[in-house]
Amino acid sequence: MDYRERCFRNFETTWDVHHTGNRREYDLAARQWARILPSFVPKDRAAAILDAGCGAGHFLYSLQRLGYTNTLGIDQSDAMLGKARSMGVTRVERADLFEYLPAHPNTFDMIVSSDVIEHLSKDEVFVFLEAIRKALKPGGTAFIRTGNAGSFLAGRIRYIDFTHEIGFTEESLTTVLRLSGFENVTVHGLGPVTHDLRSFLRVCLWRVLRCALRWCWMIQQGTGRGNLKQKPLFESLMFAVGRRPMDGA
Repeated sequence: MDYRERCFRNFETTWDVHHTGNRREYDLAARQWARILPSFVPKDRAAAILDAGCGAGHFLYSLQRLGYTNTLGIDQSDAMLGKARSMGVTRVERADLFEYLPAHPNTFDMIVSSDVIEHLSKDEVFVFLEAIRKALKPGGTAFIRTGNAGSFLAGRIRYIDFTHEIGFTEESLTTVLRLSGFENVTVHGLGPVTHDLRSFLRVCLWRVLRCALRWCWMIQQGTGRGNLKQKPLFESLMFAVGRRPMDGA
């Protein structure tokens, strides 16, 4: 048994340290995603959306709350899938990503992958992203969430999980998506969003801190060599959006 199999077989134990797994947690995730997703998900509520590596189903739960009816989640952990089903998440099944995606070409309008890519080797990253691109319909959207190695919490994000293999900045994440055949790639920081009074205060404080971090970055890097044109992300999490070319490439 290699280290990956050993860790993933007991992933539920690690997951329970950071999650309550109750309805309140899922509802909070849904409120947060509801402020972010409308700009990136298909307008058609019947669009075919796959969550590749869905875990306990927080993202699928959020999509269902937004009215999406044709969602599917796949994961290798029966325990995580059980948690998703216990929250009313429909259509989740056990499958290997590297087997499922190639077996379903030109199938999905959107494929979401949250907190998966950092568990892969560099070679596996390209295999995985190319499999996502081919499983999308022409013009379909990939939504990839991962930790931000450019944040001040980069060390914790990178090493919080023993199975993390690699970290990404917005530049390197953009690079691997473009090299995997995606176009119109954009990367966005995933910071706090307003959904109640406490989160409003967090958003205000984060904006102040982000401004201070940008000044620190400018002092460190200087203002020459085009540095002022750069807009580094400081959020601990980020997501990239890319599209499969309409010509089906």
